[in-house]
Order: sequence, then C-alpha cells, then structure tokens
Amino acid sequence: VEDTRVKLVDANGNENEVKFESGQTSRTISVPDGTYNVQVSAPSIPLAADAIAAADGNTTFTEASSTMVVNGAAEGLDVTIPTLRVVSGTAKDDSNNNMANALVTIKNPATGVLSEQRTASDGTWSFSVPDDATNQYIVEPKKSGFVGTPTKVTVNGSNQTGVGLTTIAADN
Repeated sequence: VEDTRVKLVDANGNENEVKFESGQTSRTISVPDGTYNVQVSAPSIPLAADAIAAADGNTTFTEASSTMVVNGAAEGLDVTIPTLRVVSGTAKDDSNNNMANALVTIKNPATGVLSEQRTASDGTWSFSVPDDATNQYIVEPKKSGFVGTPTKVTVNGSNQTGVGLTTIAADN
C-alpha cells in the first residue's frame, strides 16, 4: 500500500525507514542487534494486532510499548498490512445532478475508522479500504443545504465500484 512506512528508531536516535511499494502487503525488516522503537504509518488503514510480529525466535516485539529487541545478526520484524479494495461511486442530488465538492465519509462501524474526502467536479469519489474480517462500511455524502442518505457497502474479496450516493434538499 502506497504511503505505508515502517520506521525503526534505536536508542541513539538513528532511524531506519522502509516504505511499502505499490501492491506490497508485507515486508520483513532486518536490522542489527539492539532495541528499537517501532513506528508504523499506514494512513486510514487500521492494522490488526498481529500485523507486526518478530521475524524469528531471537527477536521480540512488544505491542503495548511498540518496542522491538533484536538479539542476533540480521534479524527483524515482519509487518503485514491488509489487502485493500476500492469503494467508489458518484454523489448525486435528488434531481440526479452530480454533486461537486460534497464531503463523502466512509466508516467501518466495527473498528470506528473513518475517512473522508471531497467529490470531484463530476461528483465522483473513491476510497481504498481494508478487505478484513469486518467487511462492512457505511458511506455517506454531506453538503450544506442537503441531507445525505447513508449507504451500506459490503467488501468481501472484491472492489465495490459504481456505488450511488444520494442527497435530498434540506427543508428551509
């Protein structure tokens, strides 16, 4: 997943950063012996509790403190991010006009993770979301003067494109 990074910082403040390449869902990071603070940056992507793990028996990772201790040459950490799926569509008003610059939110009710973005000039929007065990998302358009209709989307091993979002004019 693009923009996913893992940074390891040793006791002296030295940093070792690894970036995930497009389409990559796992990486093993090998580092010299020592104690490291682990920082994972995966924008809008919740990581499962087991997404970060020691790569072998001589490395330990403590989730609560995000600390990794390496005791052996070239050992390290395995980091796995979920497979992403695309949820996309168009936001329209009650007259079937595309809604430019509407705010679209997508929320996973099970995890509470929420992302938002503005629609393009033609009303289109697109999110990348984890295809994980929860698989349920609520997508909703919002724009001043309109009331959006929440739409339930199930992601189950495939992209969900062409999702239509509708709004109606708010009562004055």
